[in-house]
Amino acid sequence: FGRRFARELGRDLASRGVAVVSGLARGIDVAAHRGALDVPCDDVVEEAADDDVGERQVGPVGVVASGLDRPYPREHVDVWNDVAHRGLLVCESPPGTPADAFRFPLRNRIIAALSEILVVVESRGAGGSMLTVDHALRRGVPVMAVPGFPGQATSEGTNALLAEGCAPVRDARDVLDALGLDHGRHMPHDVRPRPDPHDRVVLDALAAAPLSLGELVARVERPVHDVAVSLGRLSVHGWVVDHAGWWESLRVTPTLDRVGR
Repeated sequence: FGRRFARELGRDLASRGVAVVSGLARGIDVAAHRGALDVPCDDVVEEAADDDVGERQVGPVGVVASGLDRPYPREHVDVWNDVAHRGLLVCESPPGTPADAFRFPLRNRIIAALSEILVVVESRGAGGSMLTVDHALRRGVPVMAVPGFPGQATSEGTNALLAEGCAPVRDARDVLDALGLDHGRHMPHDVRPRPDPHDRVVLDALAAAPLSLGELVARVERPVHDVAVSLGRLSVHGWVVDHAGWWESLRVTPTLDRVGR
Protein backbone atom coordinates (compact mmCIF):
# COMPACT_ATOMS: atom_id res chain seq x y z
CA PHE A 1 0.00 0.00 0.00
CA GLY A 2 2.77 2.44 0.91
CA ARG A 3 4.62 1.96 -2.37
CA ARG A 4 1.45 2.32 -4.40
CA PHE A 5 0.41 5.48 -2.54
CA ALA A 6 3.93 6.96 -2.82
CA ARG A 7 4.00 6.40 -6.57
CA GLU A 8 0.58 8.01 -7.05
CA LEU A 9 1.57 10.92 -4.79
CA GLY A 10 4.86 11.47 -6.64
CA ARG A 11 3.08 11.36 -9.99
CA ASP A 12 0.29 13.74 -8.97
CA LEU A 13 2.67 16.25 -7.37
CA ALA A 14 5.08 16.19 -10.30
CA SER A 15 2.19 16.78 -12.70
CA ARG A 16 1.57 20.03 -10.80
CA GLY A 17 5.17 21.21 -11.08
CA VAL A 18 6.37 20.04 -7.64
CA ALA A 19 9.91 18.65 -7.38
CA VAL A 20 9.87 15.31 -5.56
CA VAL A 21 12.91 14.83 -3.28
CA SER A 22 13.95 11.45 -1.85
CA GLY A 23 16.96 9.30 -1.10
CA LEU A 24 16.32 6.78 -3.92
CA ALA A 25 16.25 3.97 -1.36
CA ARG A 26 14.25 0.78 -1.74
CA GLY A 27 10.53 0.98 -1.08
CA ILE A 28 8.83 4.34 -0.57
CA ASP A 29 11.69 6.51 -1.90
CA VAL A 30 12.06 4.90 -5.29
CA ALA A 31 8.28 4.49 -5.66
CA ALA A 32 7.81 8.25 -5.25
CA HIS A 33 10.47 8.92 -7.86
CA ARG A 34 9.04 6.37 -10.28
CA GLY A 35 5.75 8.23 -9.96
CA ALA A 36 7.42 11.57 -10.67
CA LEU A 37 9.17 10.07 -13.70
CA ASP A 38 5.82 8.75 -14.99
CA VAL A 39 4.97 12.36 -15.87
CA PRO A 40 6.29 13.48 -19.27
CA CYS A 41 7.98 16.87 -19.11
CA ASP A 42 5.39 18.47 -21.38
CA ASP A 43 2.50 17.30 -19.14
CA VAL A 44 3.42 19.54 -16.19
CA VAL A 45 0.52 21.89 -15.46
CA GLU A 46 1.42 25.50 -16.21
CA GLU A 47 0.71 28.12 -13.58
CA ALA A 48 -0.79 31.53 -14.23
CA ALA A 49 1.10 33.92 -16.49
CA ASP A 50 2.24 36.05 -13.56
CA ASP A 51 3.89 33.04 -11.93
CA ASP A 52 6.90 31.57 -13.73
CA VAL A 53 6.95 28.38 -11.63
CA GLY A 54 4.82 26.44 -14.10
CA GLU A 55 7.00 27.50 -17.03
CA ARG A 56 10.00 25.67 -15.62
CA GLN A 57 10.39 21.96 -16.22
CA VAL A 58 10.74 20.80 -12.62
CA GLY A 59 12.47 17.45 -12.29
CA PRO A 60 12.89 15.03 -9.37
CA VAL A 61 15.78 15.37 -6.91
CA GLY A 62 17.67 12.36 -5.60
CA VAL A 63 19.93 12.71 -2.54
CA VAL A 64 22.23 9.69 -2.60
CA ALA A 65 24.65 8.26 -0.06
CA SER A 66 27.24 6.75 -2.41
CA GLY A 67 29.32 8.46 -5.09
CA LEU A 68 27.46 9.68 -8.14
CA ASP A 69 29.15 6.94 -10.17
CA ARG A 70 28.11 4.17 -7.76
CA PRO A 71 24.35 3.60 -8.10
CA TYR A 72 22.88 1.90 -5.04
CA PRO A 73 21.01 -0.36 -4.85
CA ARG A 74 22.04 -1.75 -8.23
CA GLU A 75 18.47 -2.57 -9.26
CA HIS A 76 17.69 1.17 -9.17
CA VAL A 77 20.24 2.10 -11.83
CA ASP A 78 17.47 2.91 -14.33
CA VAL A 79 15.75 5.32 -11.93
CA TRP A 80 19.14 6.73 -10.91
CA ASN A 81 19.95 7.55 -14.55
CA ASP A 82 16.47 8.92 -15.26
CA VAL A 83 16.61 11.25 -12.25
CA ALA A 84 20.05 12.45 -13.33
CA HIS A 85 18.72 13.12 -16.84
CA ARG A 86 15.38 14.69 -15.89
CA GLY A 87 16.26 16.33 -12.60
CA LEU A 88 19.15 16.41 -10.14
CA LEU A 89 21.34 13.98 -8.21
CA VAL A 90 22.94 15.34 -5.04
CA CYS A 91 25.82 13.75 -3.12
CA GLU A 92 28.34 15.10 -0.62
CA SER A 93 30.85 12.28 -1.23
CA PRO A 94 33.39 12.11 -4.10
CA PRO A 95 33.10 9.70 -7.05
CA GLY A 96 33.92 6.12 -6.18
CA THR A 97 32.53 6.35 -2.63
CA PRO A 98 30.78 3.07 -1.71
CA ALA A 99 27.35 2.90 -0.10
CA ASP A 100 28.59 2.57 3.48
CA ALA A 101 25.81 2.16 6.03
CA PHE A 102 26.81 5.21 8.08
CA ARG A 103 26.37 7.52 5.09
CA PHE A 104 22.61 6.97 4.80
CA PRO A 105 21.58 8.69 8.06
CA LEU A 106 23.94 11.56 7.19
CA ARG A 107 22.30 12.29 3.85
CA ASN A 108 18.89 12.59 5.54
CA ARG A 109 19.77 16.08 6.76
CA ILE A 110 20.25 17.13 3.12
CA ILE A 111 16.83 15.73 2.18
CA ALA A 112 15.29 17.78 5.01
CA ALA A 113 17.20 20.91 4.05
CA LEU A 114 16.06 20.71 0.41
CA SER A 115 12.41 20.20 1.32
CA GLU A 116 9.69 22.80 1.74
CA ILE A 117 7.48 20.07 3.22
CA LEU A 118 8.46 16.60 4.41
CA VAL A 119 5.87 13.87 3.78
CA VAL A 120 6.28 10.58 5.65
CA VAL A 121 4.36 7.84 3.84
CA GLU A 122 5.39 4.91 6.04
CA SER A 123 7.74 4.58 8.99
CA ARG A 124 8.40 2.39 11.96
CA GLY A 125 8.67 4.01 15.36
CA ALA A 126 12.39 4.62 14.81
CA GLY A 127 14.53 4.60 11.70
CA GLY A 128 15.76 6.64 8.79
CA SER A 129 12.47 8.40 8.11
CA MET A 130 12.17 9.57 11.71
CA LEU A 131 15.76 10.85 11.60
CA THR A 132 14.76 12.93 8.59
CA VAL A 133 11.77 14.20 10.58
CA ASP A 134 14.11 15.35 13.36
CA HIS A 135 16.29 17.22 10.85
CA ALA A 136 13.22 18.83 9.28
CA LEU A 137 11.77 19.99 12.60
CA ARG A 138 15.11 21.51 13.63
CA ARG A 139 15.05 23.52 10.39
CA GLY A 140 11.44 24.57 10.72
CA VAL A 141 10.31 22.41 7.78
CA PRO A 142 6.65 21.34 8.15
CA VAL A 143 6.11 17.58 8.47
CA MET A 144 3.03 15.76 7.14
CA ALA A 145 2.18 12.07 7.46
CA VAL A 146 0.01 9.48 5.72
CA PRO A 147 -2.37 7.70 8.13
CA GLY A 148 -1.73 3.98 8.48
CA PHE A 149 -3.51 0.95 9.86
CA PRO A 150 -3.30 0.89 13.69
CA GLY A 151 -1.01 -1.80 15.00
CA GLN A 152 0.94 -2.19 11.76
CA ALA A 153 4.67 -1.77 12.30
CA THR A 154 5.20 0.34 9.19
CA SER A 155 2.56 2.81 10.44
CA GLU A 156 3.90 3.29 13.97
CA GLY A 157 5.93 6.36 13.07
CA THR A 158 3.35 8.05 10.85
CA ASN A 159 0.49 7.51 13.29
CA ALA A 160 2.66 8.86 16.13
CA LEU A 161 3.38 11.98 14.06
CA LEU A 162 -0.34 12.48 13.47
CA ALA A 163 -1.04 12.07 17.19
CA GLU A 164 1.56 14.77 17.87
CA GLY A 165 -0.24 17.20 15.58
CA CYS A 166 1.29 16.74 12.13
CA ALA A 167 -1.12 17.37 9.25
CA PRO A 168 -2.44 14.26 7.45
CA VAL A 169 -1.88 13.49 3.76
CA ARG A 170 -4.91 11.82 2.19
CA ASP A 171 -3.91 12.65 -1.37
CA ALA A 172 -1.82 15.16 -3.32
CA ARG A 173 -4.32 17.95 -2.72
CA ASP A 174 -3.37 18.09 0.97
CA VAL A 175 0.28 18.64 0.03
CA LEU A 176 -0.57 21.17 -2.69
CA ASP A 177 -2.71 23.08 -0.20
CA ALA A 178 0.15 23.12 2.35
CA LEU A 179 2.48 24.42 -0.38
CA GLY A 180 -0.02 27.09 -1.36
CA LEU A 181 -0.37 25.62 -4.85
CA ASP A 182 -3.97 24.40 -4.73
CA HIS A 183 -5.90 27.17 -6.44
CA GLY A 184 -9.04 25.19 -7.22
CA ARG A 185 -7.83 23.73 -10.52
CA HIS A 186 -8.85 20.13 -11.10
CA MET A 187 -6.04 17.60 -11.00
CA PRO A 188 -5.44 15.55 -14.14
CA HIS A 189 -7.30 12.25 -14.24
CA ASP A 190 -4.16 10.37 -15.17
CA VAL A 191 -0.98 11.14 -17.10
CA ARG A 192 -0.10 7.54 -17.96
CA PRO A 193 -0.55 6.27 -21.53
CA ARG A 194 -3.89 4.49 -21.94
CA PRO A 195 -3.50 0.69 -22.12
CA ASP A 196 -4.48 -0.80 -25.46
CA PRO A 197 -7.40 -3.32 -25.49
CA HIS A 198 -5.11 -6.35 -25.11
CA ASP A 199 -3.26 -4.82 -22.15
CA ARG A 200 -6.54 -3.63 -20.62
CA VAL A 201 -7.71 -7.25 -20.32
CA VAL A 202 -4.61 -8.08 -18.27
CA LEU A 203 -4.96 -4.93 -16.15
CA ASP A 204 -8.62 -5.62 -15.43
CA ALA A 205 -7.78 -9.15 -14.33
CA LEU A 206 -5.55 -7.67 -11.60
CA ALA A 207 -8.23 -5.31 -10.30
CA ALA A 208 -9.41 -7.54 -7.45
CA ALA A 209 -6.09 -8.83 -6.12
CA PRO A 210 -2.45 -9.49 -7.08
CA LEU A 211 -1.85 -12.61 -9.20
CA SER A 212 1.14 -14.69 -10.21
CA LEU A 213 1.96 -14.97 -13.89
CA GLY A 214 0.51 -18.49 -14.02
CA GLU A 215 -2.74 -17.41 -12.34
CA LEU A 216 -2.99 -14.42 -14.67
CA VAL A 217 -2.52 -16.59 -17.76
CA ALA A 218 -5.31 -18.88 -16.55
CA ARG A 219 -7.55 -15.92 -15.74
CA VAL A 220 -7.29 -14.18 -19.14
CA GLU A 221 -6.93 -17.43 -21.17
CA ARG A 222 -4.11 -16.10 -23.33
CA PRO A 223 -0.64 -17.52 -24.16
CA VAL A 224 1.97 -16.87 -21.50
CA HIS A 225 4.17 -14.94 -23.96
CA ASP A 226 1.33 -12.52 -24.79
CA VAL A 227 0.57 -11.95 -21.11
CA ALA A 228 4.26 -11.38 -20.31
CA VAL A 229 4.54 -8.78 -23.10
CA SER A 230 1.43 -6.99 -21.82
CA LEU A 231 2.82 -6.98 -18.28
CA GLY A 232 6.07 -5.50 -19.58
CA ARG A 233 4.26 -2.63 -21.28
CA LEU A 234 1.97 -2.02 -18.31
CA SER A 235 4.95 -2.00 -15.94
CA VAL A 236 6.92 0.50 -18.03
CA HIS A 237 3.90 2.81 -18.18
CA GLY A 238 3.27 2.58 -14.43
CA TRP A 239 0.07 0.51 -14.44
CA VAL A 240 1.37 -2.63 -12.67
CA VAL A 241 4.26 -3.62 -10.43
CA ASP A 242 5.90 -6.97 -9.69
CA HIS A 243 6.42 -7.87 -6.02
CA ALA A 244 8.42 -11.11 -5.76
CA GLY A 245 6.49 -12.79 -8.56
CA TRP A 246 3.08 -11.30 -7.71
CA TRP A 247 1.71 -8.75 -10.16
CA GLU A 248 -0.33 -5.91 -8.66
CA SER A 249 -2.42 -3.19 -10.31
CA LEU A 250 -1.43 0.45 -9.70
CA ARG A 251 -4.73 2.09 -10.55
CA VAL A 252 -5.36 5.66 -9.45
CA THR A 253 -7.05 5.91 -6.06
CA PRO A 254 -10.85 6.46 -6.14
CA THR A 255 -10.47 9.92 -4.57
CA LEU A 256 -8.18 11.18 -7.32
CA ASP A 257 -10.29 9.49 -9.94
CA ARG A 258 -13.35 11.46 -8.84
CA VAL A 259 -11.37 14.70 -8.82
CA GLY A 260 -10.09 14.03 -12.33
CA ARG A 261 -13.60 13.60 -13.63
